[in-house]
Amino acid sequence: MNHSNSNHSGKDPVCGSVIKDLTTATTYRYNGRVFYFCSAYCRDKFSKNPRHYLGKRRHRKLPPRMSLPINRMRGFHP
Repeated sequence: MNHSNSNHSGKDPVCGSVIKDLTTATTYRYNGRVFYFCSAYCRDKFSKNPRHYLGKRRHRKLPPRMSLPINRMRGFHP
């Protein structure tokens, strides 16, 4: 297996551990990418909900601001 591909990561997306030896690391393939894990426990957590862990890296679009009525007596939202 070629580990020099840029799709490979040397960081566990669940706990953040740096994986130094990719040849012996636990792996999981998702959306054409191979992810490396420090343990089977972290791999299993990731496999149950990969989008949760990948969402931490990506910037999410925030919903547009809602217009809330201002309480003019107090100067802040109720």
